[in-house]
Amino acid sequence: MHIFLTGDVQVGKSTIINKTLAALKIERPGGFRSVSVPDLPDGAMSVYLLAAAEKAPAMGDFNCVGIRKGCGRGIEKFPQAFETAGVQALKNAEQSRLILMDEVGRMESGAARFSARILALLDGSVPILGVVQKIADTPLTNAIRTHPNVRVLTVTKENREQMAQEVLRLISKELDRTTDSAGAIVFRGDTVLMIRAGSRWSFPKGHVEPGETLLQAATRETCEETGIEAALLEDYPLPVPSAREDDRRTVWFYPARYLAGDLCAQKREVSEAGWIKISDAAKRITFAPDRAAFLKALEIMKISR
Repeated sequence: MHIFLTGDVQVGKSTIINKTLAALKIERPGGFRSVSVPDLPDGAMSVYLLAAAEKAPAMGDFNCVGIRKGCGRGIEKFPQAFETAGVQALKNAEQSRLILMDEVGRMESGAARFSARILALLDGSVPILGVVQKIADTPLTNAIRTHPNVRVLTVTKENREQMAQEVLRLISKELDRTTDSAGAIVFRGDTVLMIRAGSRWSFPKGHVEPGETLLQAATRETCEETGIEAALLEDYPLPVPSAREDDRRTVWFYPARYLAGDLCAQKREVSEAGWIKISDAAKRITFAPDRAAFLKALEIMKISR
């Protein structure tokens, strides 16, 4: 699900986006931002399209997408800037955790490639957090509003504080469904480290945090969930689909050997942790793809059942 905000000018839509990024520690989102700069006579403002991840973006004719003339005098559109700077800003956006589109309005009319790229991303799995201009009535803005993967939220002065909390909740949920996890299948002698979450037996794992590699996340999560330090085989990550049907993430398990630490289950997420006999482990594993990864790890580590 993608989230687009709408509402009156200066009601706080971009502020909500900034708060969401800060709370989720997303420093390099994909996508774009647009900024209006009062650099023209008679109160007119140039509108620049900037790549969302740029820390010190440049502004010039190449990314000036339009002019807001003010005082009811309308707008002037420069679609070619969308077709160059805009398309470039969306290049490889699928590789980011979250895509920004702040904002989409009337100026994109006539920018066919840019519009097509936005529609393609709406069909994708990476969550989008954007703004759709309230007064815009164009094929692109209407396609966004009616897209089956889009939820449009209206921000007002009265609800913007509550809306900020709701947007954070919704985007956090989407990231949870789309952000890969990493863990380890840790062997010690004739045993393997296993955890139980609810009724399901598997191996320690957790979400990859921003800036982490899969290997770093697997090492950290194993220690956090069980208190065990392990030496992971970094060249052999084993992919497993999520056990939740509505997830679009992959879980990566690394074969590993015990290094140090006393077993201590993280009670918040783990019901039980233990060193299970290798000969009994396959029968305990609830999810078939987890079992396949376990058997492959045995093969890689040259351990007999």
